[in-house]
Amino acid sequence: MNNSFFPLLEKLTIIIPTYKRQIFAIRCMQYWSGKKISIIILDGSKYSIDIKILNKFEKNVTYYHNPIGYYERILSAINLIKTDYVLMGCDDDFYIPSALNTCIKKLSENTEVISCCGSALGFDYKDGQIYGRDVYKNLNEINSLLDEDPKDRIKKHFLNYEQSHFYAVCRSKIWKIAAKTIFSKEYSCYSIHELQFEFLLTFAGKSIIIPELMWLRSDENHPIRDISPSLKRSNTMINWWYDKKYIKEKESFITRMNNTSLLINEFNNSSSIINVEEGINYFLEFSKEQKDGFFYSFMIKVLRIFPRFFKDKVKKIIKNLTHYFKKKITLKDLAKLFKLTGIHIDFYGIESIYQSIYSFYKKKKNSS
Repeated sequence: MNNSFFPLLEKLTIIIPTYKRQIFAIRCMQYWSGKKISIIILDGSKYSIDIKILNKFEKNVTYYHNPIGYYERILSAINLIKTDYVLMGCDDDFYIPSALNTCIKKLSENTEVISCCGSALGFDYKDGQIYGRDVYKNLNEINSLLDEDPKDRIKKHFLNYEQSHFYAVCRSKIWKIAAKTIFSKEYSCYSIHELQFEFLLTFAGKSIIIPELMWLRSDENHPIRDISPSLKRSNTMINWWYDKKYIKEKESFITRMNNTSLLINEFNNSSSIINVEEGINYFLEFSKEQKDGFFYSFMIKVLRIFPRFFKDKVKKIIKNLTHYFKKKITLKDLAKLFKLTGIHIDFYGIESIYQSIYSFYKKKKNSS
């Protein structure tokens, strides 16, 4: 389908941080090159991608090589966003243009809504085939947050939590207010920046989840971890929130969240009151109820005593065993099942992603 069918995409910027995964960053740039969306790649790797490769991409793709921390890179990119809408992306994930266009259309039709997200599926490439996996099961219409009172939205969201804002299409003005606070101060808590986004954007306004497949989440790589305080998996929110040695950080966190709520109120011409501790307690209550909480906590403690290279090997073995014993289903077949549940699927968009993935691994095989 020609790109002209999605005229609203020129109003969107996707911010994509990358680190030590330049071949996936190149794949990402190839996929988006020539499409209307403004793509900003933030590479924190030691060395830059070759200029000869970068020159092959269209002007909608901008690459910044800056070997600094994740937080610093995101903070430096805030002023680069010139469009009405923004999305935080990943270097190995794919997004379906038609669904992004739908999200922008929904936001343009309803000014009270500040973010919009579609459904997601996971994927991996094994033995020459692209397999699918059901992920983010709470990304569906019933988890849209349309309550008028921010307190009601926060309670509903965190008692049945899913990341429905961090990887959503958001209004840039609100996103920037949240991002400036979040990425100017890092805390010793795993992925706290994602939780902050979920909290502040839920406070800021209504959000919707459309019944359309938007996001393909990659299982091809291990997540980048242990390179900064907020990327250490061992220090969960439960540990950080209750550990007395982090009391100063916690006080700073609450103060900064409260101050940001005042900026959001000023922008919204509102007088809503944010209750950070209450919201976090909702999230902790939800986390404690998860069936796999004990298992993961136990595995984290066990793996903590081993060096990084050993942990990576263990994770790879577990991933391969899980893939071997789990019932396999191709991404396309899983998408067809999704369609039966009422989720709109752009199979042309999926086919384009298939071609990108197969081309990537064919080239990778030929170069090895």
